[in-house]
Amino acid sequence: MDKQIKLLLVDDEPDFLESMSTWFKSKGFLVTTTTNGKDAPKMVEAFSPDVVFLDILLPGIDGISVLKQIREFNQSVRVILMSAYVRKSVDEKKDNFYGASQIFYKEDGLDKALELLESALKK
Repeated sequence: MDKQIKLLLVDDEPDFLESMSTWFKSKGFLVTTTTNGKDAPKMVEAFSPDVVFLDILLPGIDGISVLKQIREFNQSVRVILMSAYVRKSVDEKKDNFYGASQIFYKEDGLDKALELLESALKK
Protein backbone atom coordinates (compact mmCIF):
# COMPACT_ATOMS: atom_id res chain seq x y z
CA MET A 1 0.00 0.00 0.00
CA ASP A 2 1.31 3.46 -0.86
CA LYS A 3 2.07 5.88 1.94
CA GLN A 4 -0.57 8.59 2.30
CA ILE A 5 0.93 11.99 1.44
CA LYS A 6 0.62 14.51 4.27
CA LEU A 7 -0.02 18.18 3.55
CA LEU A 8 0.08 21.22 5.81
CA LEU A 9 -1.91 24.17 4.48
CA VAL A 10 -1.17 27.60 5.95
CA ASP A 11 -3.44 30.48 4.93
CA ASP A 12 -5.24 33.24 6.81
CA GLU A 13 -8.36 33.05 4.63
CA PRO A 14 -10.58 30.42 6.32
CA ASP A 15 -12.90 29.95 3.32
CA PHE A 16 -10.02 29.37 0.91
CA LEU A 17 -8.29 27.09 3.42
CA GLU A 18 -11.46 25.04 3.90
CA SER A 19 -12.07 24.60 0.18
CA MET A 20 -8.42 23.72 -0.49
CA SER A 21 -8.38 21.26 2.41
CA THR A 22 -11.62 19.58 1.32
CA TRP A 23 -10.40 19.36 -2.27
CA PHE A 24 -7.07 17.73 -1.36
CA LYS A 25 -8.77 15.34 1.07
CA SER A 26 -11.09 14.27 -1.77
CA LYS A 27 -7.94 13.40 -3.74
CA GLY A 28 -6.73 11.09 -0.94
CA PHE A 29 -4.26 13.34 0.86
CA LEU A 30 -3.99 13.61 4.64
CA VAL A 31 -4.42 17.32 5.37
CA THR A 32 -3.98 19.55 8.39
CA THR A 33 -4.39 23.31 8.37
CA THR A 34 -3.66 26.48 10.26
CA THR A 35 -4.63 30.10 9.75
CA ASN A 36 -1.74 31.23 11.92
CA GLY A 37 1.76 31.50 10.47
CA LYS A 38 3.29 31.54 13.95
CA ASP A 39 1.99 27.99 14.53
CA ALA A 40 3.28 26.61 11.24
CA PRO A 41 6.87 25.74 12.31
CA LYS A 42 5.57 23.81 15.34
CA MET A 43 3.09 22.00 13.11
CA VAL A 44 5.85 21.04 10.68
CA GLU A 45 7.74 19.46 13.58
CA ALA A 46 4.69 17.68 15.02
CA PHE A 47 2.91 16.61 11.81
CA SER A 48 5.97 15.97 9.57
CA PRO A 49 4.18 16.89 6.34
CA ASP A 50 5.54 15.86 2.98
CA VAL A 51 4.55 19.23 1.51
CA VAL A 52 3.61 22.60 3.01
CA PHE A 53 1.45 25.06 1.11
CA LEU A 54 2.37 28.40 2.71
CA ASP A 55 0.71 31.72 1.99
CA ILE A 56 3.22 34.52 1.49
CA LEU A 57 1.08 37.24 3.05
CA LEU A 58 -0.01 36.34 6.58
CA PRO A 59 -0.96 38.65 9.45
CA GLY A 60 1.63 39.01 12.19
CA ILE A 61 4.39 37.16 10.35
CA ASP A 62 4.82 36.82 6.60
CA GLY A 63 5.18 33.46 4.91
CA ILE A 64 8.82 34.06 3.96
CA SER A 65 9.71 34.55 7.64
CA VAL A 66 7.79 31.38 8.49
CA LEU A 67 9.69 29.49 5.80
CA LYS A 68 12.99 30.82 7.13
CA GLN A 69 12.08 29.48 10.60
CA ILE A 70 11.15 26.09 9.14
CA ARG A 71 14.47 25.92 7.27
CA GLU A 72 16.36 26.40 10.56
CA PHE A 73 15.36 22.85 11.58
CA ASN A 74 14.06 21.20 8.39
CA GLN A 75 15.86 21.59 5.08
CA SER A 76 14.03 18.80 3.29
CA VAL A 77 10.30 19.50 3.61
CA ARG A 78 8.92 20.65 0.29
CA VAL A 79 7.26 24.05 0.46
CA ILE A 80 4.97 25.59 -2.12
CA LEU A 81 4.42 29.27 -1.51
CA MET A 82 0.97 30.68 -2.25
CA SER A 83 0.04 34.14 -3.44
CA ALA A 84 -3.15 35.91 -4.45
CA TYR A 85 -1.22 38.94 -5.62
CA VAL A 86 0.33 40.14 -8.83
CA ARG A 87 2.84 37.65 -10.19
CA LYS A 88 5.44 40.24 -11.14
CA SER A 89 5.87 41.53 -7.57
CA VAL A 90 6.27 37.96 -6.30
CA ASP A 91 8.49 36.77 -9.14
CA GLU A 92 10.94 39.62 -8.56
CA LYS A 93 11.65 38.28 -5.06
CA LYS A 94 12.07 34.57 -5.92
CA ASP A 95 15.75 34.49 -4.95
CA ASN A 96 14.80 35.08 -1.31
CA PHE A 97 12.41 32.15 -0.96
CA TYR A 98 14.65 29.81 1.10
CA GLY A 99 14.37 26.78 -1.13
CA ALA A 100 10.64 26.84 -1.82
CA SER A 101 9.77 24.30 -4.51
CA GLN A 102 7.18 26.32 -6.37
CA ILE A 103 4.84 29.29 -6.19
CA PHE A 104 1.11 28.65 -6.47
CA TYR A 105 -0.92 31.62 -7.65
CA LYS A 106 -4.41 31.15 -6.21
CA GLU A 107 -6.05 32.53 -9.34
CA ASP A 108 -4.77 29.48 -11.24
CA GLY A 109 -7.13 27.14 -9.37
CA LEU A 110 -6.71 23.94 -7.41
CA ASP A 111 -5.89 21.80 -10.44
CA LYS A 112 -2.72 23.87 -10.79
CA ALA A 113 -2.02 23.37 -7.06
CA LEU A 114 -2.21 19.61 -7.61
CA GLU A 115 0.12 19.86 -10.60
CA LEU A 116 2.67 21.80 -8.51
CA LEU A 117 2.30 19.31 -5.66
CA GLU A 118 2.97 16.36 -7.95
CA SER A 119 6.01 18.15 -9.36
CA ALA A 120 7.35 18.90 -5.87
CA LEU A 121 6.91 15.26 -4.81
CA LYS A 122 9.03 14.08 -7.75
CA LYS A 123 12.00 16.15 -6.61
